[in-house]
This record gives sequence, C-alpha cells and structure tokens, in this order.
Amino acid sequence: MESMIRNVRVSVTALAVGALIALNASASFAQSSGYSSDWRNPDSSQAQAGDTQVQGLVDELNKLVDNATTAGAAHPNFLRDLRDLARRFDWPWRKRVLFDDFTDGNVSANPVWKVGGAPVTVDRYDGVRFRVSMEAPQTAAQTQRFSEPEDIAVQILGAFLKQRSSSETRQQAPATKRQEESILVTSAATANQFALQADIVFVNAVNGYIEMGVIQGTDGLGYRVAIRPRARDAAVEILRIGSRGGSVVNSARVAAATWGAQPATQPKTVLFTRDDAGNMNVSIDGTVVLTANDRAFRDGFDGFIVRNGGGDYILKSIAGYSK
Repeated sequence: MESMIRNVRVSVTALAVGALIALNASASFAQSSGYSSDWRNPDSSQAQAGDTQVQGLVDELNKLVDNATTAGAAHPNFLRDLRDLARRFDWPWRKRVLFDDFTDGNVSANPVWKVGGAPVTVDRYDGVRFRVSMEAPQTAAQTQRFSEPEDIAVQILGAFLKQRSSSETRQQAPATKRQEESILVTSAATANQFALQADIVFVNAVNGYIEMGVIQGTDGLGYRVAIRPRARDAAVEILRIGSRGGSVVNSARVAAATWGAQPATQPKTVLFTRDDAGNMNVSIDGTVVLTANDRAFRDGFDGFIVRNGGGDYILKSIAGYSK
C-alpha cells in the first residue's frame, strides 16, 4: 500500500510539472507569435495533433489526481490546484456536430440553415451578414411562408414567428416601426453537455443584441447566450427558453470597449459551454465573462440557433460540439 501511494505521489508530481511546462509553453508561444491560441482550424492536422496531445495530458492528469485522492497520496489543496489546472485546459466535448465557415458562399448546404425574418447575405470570404433595423411589423402572409414544416428547423422558425405575431396581437402593439429580427437555425443533435463557439464581428450593434444557443423540440426551447453590446449598458446574459417563456439565468456587465470601436472590423470569439453538472460559461476571446448553473433541461438538444435582434453583425464561423 505504501509503495502504491509513493508511486502515485511521484506520478502526480512528475505529470503536474510536465503539464505546467507544456501548457505554459503552449500559451507563451501563442502570445509571443501574435496569434490567438483560441482559434483552431478544424481541418488542420497540426492543430488536431496539438489539441490531442494537450487533451491526452489533461486526461492523464485527471486520472492521476483521482487515484491520488483515493489513496490520500497528496495534500488536498495541492490536488485541488491540479484539478483547477486541468479544468482550465480540459475540452470534454469531443464530438464535433456542427461546423460552418460559409466559404461555400451559401447557407443551403453543408450544413443546411433555415433563415427567418430579415434576410441575410452570405459571402465566401466574409461570412454571413446580419443587418436588422426598425421596420414595419411582418404581415400574416410573410409569416405563413414557414407554415409547412419540412424538418425541425422550419418548425422552430414557424413557432418563433407565430409566437411573436400572437404576442403582438395580445398586447395590441401599435402598427408603427419596431425592431425586426433575423434567425438562422440548423438541425444537429447534441448531448445535454455542449460547446458552441462563434467568431462574430460586431459591426454596428449600439441599439441591438445577438443570441446564439441550443434548441430542443419544435418550439425553440433551450439555452442561449445573449450579447447586448450597447454603449451604456453592455451586457452578456445566459437565457433559459422554457415552455412558459424566457428568463435570464444570469447576466454580467461587460465594458463596451470589449466589442471594439464602432463600426468594428475584427471578429470576437464567443464560446458558450455547458458541463455534466449544469455549469455554463461564456467567454469572449478566451476570457470568461459569465458563469451560471441551471438544470432545467436534462435531455439532449436538436439544433443550434443564431438570432439577430437588432444591429449589424457578421458571423464568420460557428462550431458546435457534444460530449
């Protein structure tokens, strides 16, 4: 028993030192080279090999920490610090279920996106351009074009547009100008634990917001991260869209400078993750800006959504991962 504990101690210490050297070296190189370590070309064999090596190191570290905890082979505070280190570099969402950088110049294939509301433009070099401003309310005829569900994406768009129309009728909203919206939805099954990453240029978003997230069923239920990059009350929110409506799980103020000067030209990397325990994180360019915990949804999700609620944005790429 003492021999096993001694071996575990040596293994944990050696791997911890190796992990610190390898991970810090990787981060230092990314900073010194002037390139972001957050970006990964999914088709790059070099990126895949590097990610695999780091993840293998993290997996091995997690196993040894588990063994050391069971055997009492190291101080609890030391093991806690090692777990925190591993968590920083861990990527448990191993299965990629969605990727689109729009270099094919369309949203109709590989993957198929359904577009609702205001139209979008697609450029094989720039990505998807959303421009949403104050417009007259949609007519019933415009809403009906999504009334024939072909798949889950079309059904979800129909539900959104019908819900919005009925809500406006109940509230007797004046038939004056209001903020339109533009929606992109794609079908891609993912587990309850997911990661969604998008590169977005916040071209001109002073008075609007953009959402992205996962959807369940045909009513658009699920989790979303909403970014409201307004000058006076810039905020990031995690939303839960349930059968009784939407609610804010948690929110945080974010400096307007985070999104760049208006009009912005450089993309920001937005990462939205959820783990086994219902913990959700939102990071901007590698910095965590919001955390929350919610277990309202226990099952997997059926697709992904991007929604422009006002403003001018460019979606350069988007990737979804499942555990």
